[in-house]
Amino acid sequence: MEIKNKNNKEEFVKHNSLETKAWHRFAKVIYIVLWIAGLGISAIVGSVDGFNYFIWGSIITCIILTGVKKAFLYVIFGKNK
Repeated sequence: MEIKNKNNKEEFVKHNSLETKAWHRFAKVIYIVLWIAGLGISAIVGSVDGFNYFIWGSIITCIILTGVKKAFLYVIFGKNK
C-alpha cells in the first residue's frame, strides 16, 4: 500500500499479510462476536443474580478471549505479538 505525503514521497505502509485472506477476516469477526456474546451473557446473568456476577463474568471472558487471541497469533506467526 502506498501513501503519498506532503512532499510527494512515497511511503510504504506495512500491513498484515493475512488481511487479504478471507478465513482471517472471518476469524476476526468471530472473535468480536465472542466478545459481544460473552459480555452480553455476563450482563444478563448480572442483571438477574447481582452485579458481582457481571464483573466476574466479564473478567473471565477477558481472560479466555485474550488467551484465545494469544494462542491464535502464536500458532499462525510462531511468536507473541
